[in-house]
Amino acid sequence: MSKLTKKEKIDIENLENEERYFDLCSKYPKKINYSEIKDFDAEMETGDKFKKINYDIRNLAVYHDFNDLKYKLKKSTIFCLALTTSAFIEITGLLKLEQKKIYLDNKETIDSYDDELEKYASKFDSSKMSTLEIIMTVMNEIRSNTEYGFDYNEEELGNNFRVVLNDNNKVGVCRHMADKFTTIMNMIDERYEAQNLAVYLNQKTKNFIMCNIEQPASEEYQKELKNSKTEENETEDNDTKLANHMVTILKPIDCNYYLVVDVTNPSIGLLDNGKIYMFNYSENDDNSKNNDYIEYRPFNEYVMDPYSFVKINNEILLSYFQNINIKELNNLYGLENQNKILKKIK
Repeated sequence: MSKLTKKEKIDIENLENEERYFDLCSKYPKKINYSEIKDFDAEMETGDKFKKINYDIRNLAVYHDFNDLKYKLKKSTIFCLALTTSAFIEITGLLKLEQKKIYLDNKETIDSYDDELEKYASKFDSSKMSTLEIIMTVMNEIRSNTEYGFDYNEEELGNNFRVVLNDNNKVGVCRHMADKFTTIMNMIDERYEAQNLAVYLNQKTKNFIMCNIEQPASEEYQKELKNSKTEENETEDNDTKLANHMVTILKPIDCNYYLVVDVTNPSIGLLDNGKIYMFNYSENDDNSKNNDYIEYRPFNEYVMDPYSFVKINNEILLSYFQNINIKELNNLYGLENQNKILKKIK
């Protein structure tokens, strides 16, 4: 588009001041402010410069002129998307900075703890042991040696939840056990691509059977259970939309699917069609329908670990397009084989 000469600019200004918009459109069709012309036209027709809305309604109802409406909708959509994306990037950056700061401030403690996990992980050989054998061995080691409950004397270090389960403390909840399991699995073989997953656990699920792993609970937690007066038929509240549990997803080596491992409630499941199917149900149940035990909660996942958020959601999206035989994998990773492995390693 050519630049306006000084003479043309003066001419346009004069025509605008004189409100000679017809001449303006004829002489400079690409240089005019159509919004200003519309305002003038609306005022001439309605007698009120503040009734431009009448003009727009007439254009739609009488002349079916949708061009301006489409432009505004398109402009608004682009603006909203840009604003949302900018906010997402900014919040993600802040969350990452916070997690990084926590790590740097506690680097010695975290690294020292992970060195001990590395020693434990070095005992495993993924080329000689099956994925199920490794999962069951690590899960049994963590769960049977961890008392479920809270030790309020132990401080959590950001999303390095595992550090709570140190040499001085064997009391922890799902996030502590899951993060420890996830970290060890990646140390054994990075091809497992293990990640923590924030989920909602439905405690009213029927016919769910955990494998034969001891599940100790702290004395404090057992007292809390006895003293609890919460009614069993209490209605669920809006908390069902938020995560109340943490599990691990991992990819068996040379496979294109992700398993879901719940260390706290020892069991194994599968990620398929964006849902989580658990294998630990009674033999008479159809495992292809057992997706009401745990459900993914992306908001909590994002807040908890913005680093892995994109990758996890990508894998969940891809699970819609994978050809997975749930019954076949149930024969491989199901309750019966879980307990067979446990008999072998105990």
